Amino acid sequence: AEAGPIQQPVSVLKATRGRNLSALLPGARGAGRADWPPTGEPTIFASRVRAEFQRMASRRNIHLREMSRFSVEIHKKFSIPAAAIVFVLIGAPIGVRFARGGIGMVIGVSLGVFCVYYVGLIAGEELADRTIISPFWAMWAPSVLFGAAGCVILYLVSRSGAVRDPGPIERAAHRVWAGGRAALHRVARSADVP
Repeated sequence: AEAGPIQQPVSVLKATRGRNLSALLPGARGAGRADWPPTGEPTIFASRVRAEFQRMASRRNIHLREMSRFSVEIHKKFSIPAAAIVFVLIGAPIGVRFARGGIGMVIGVSLGVFCVYYVGLIAGEELADRTIISPFWAMWAPSVLFGAAGCVILYLVSRSGAVRDPGPIERAAHRVWAGGRAALHRVARSADVP
């Protein structure tokens, strides 16, 4: 007995479960052009195809979340050690700037900076696990932001004169900088003479 108009598409769908759905296309094996599009009740056929596509989409989302979670862990292994450099960039100017406030002020500000950094790291991890942002930016954004802030604070503290006694390295750097500027001025003056 031949399959009826409703049973034929359902049997094609059962035959393709777990495989690709190319057998449902016109001209494919198991679905002749004369039988396409299926006649009868298309809602059964369409609902089963829709359910199959929804199942595949949910499996894809699960795999994407797993990949994102593993990528977050890889980036975390590198971004947390890099945070030590960031904390030095922030901690040194804070220690110099708030030296008059005592050790309590320095510890309080440092703990505040660490807490904000940690909250940013945890929030980024949660957003990356949900595939809202990329794992790279989720783990590296706090380090980049705090590193930039540390460089700005370090520059402002050095410009404000809070550092009273420059060390030998800083004096040597200033001498090299001044010598380089003087050499550039001499070259520029000699180039202007006809």
